[in-house]
Amino acid sequence: MVDSASFNGAYNKNPFHFKQNLISYLSLCVDGRQVPSKPLTPAFDKGLWARSYMSIFQGTGTAWKDKGFDISYEEYGKGFSLFCFDLTPTLTNGCSGEVELLKSGVVRLEARFSQALQQPIHVIVYAERDGLIEVHRSREVLSGFTP
Repeated sequence: MVDSASFNGAYNKNPFHFKQNLISYLSLCVDGRQVPSKPLTPAFDKGLWARSYMSIFQGTGTAWKDKGFDISYEEYGKGFSLFCFDLTPTLTNGCSGEVELLKSGVVRLEARFSQALQQPIHVIVYAERDGLIEVHRSREVLSGFTP
């Protein structure tokens, strides 16, 4: 979540300042199935955001690996609040080397805040997906991407 003014190019704002905006509930549903099974319920005003911070590691596939991360626990609550979700069926975040089946469906993001927003915000969604591109010897290109 970033301020609308920052997103729209205001020179005096930082577009990479992902404020937590005192979010108190975050749930992602894919085809009616909630991911993760329990919604994220941080309490930024009380300093409680461990599950939300851990979602970065689980969602990017770096949990339980010996890799560093440039956002500390304290920085997370002060303006580097990102939320990550692993939507792969195997919950390996594509790190297993397998190509997942193409799937279509409905994704819903539900957020609640402990206080009313002071200014408009943009929710930025970054997603990765597998695709297949085939080039025949006659230089015909076939792609397995769905719109």
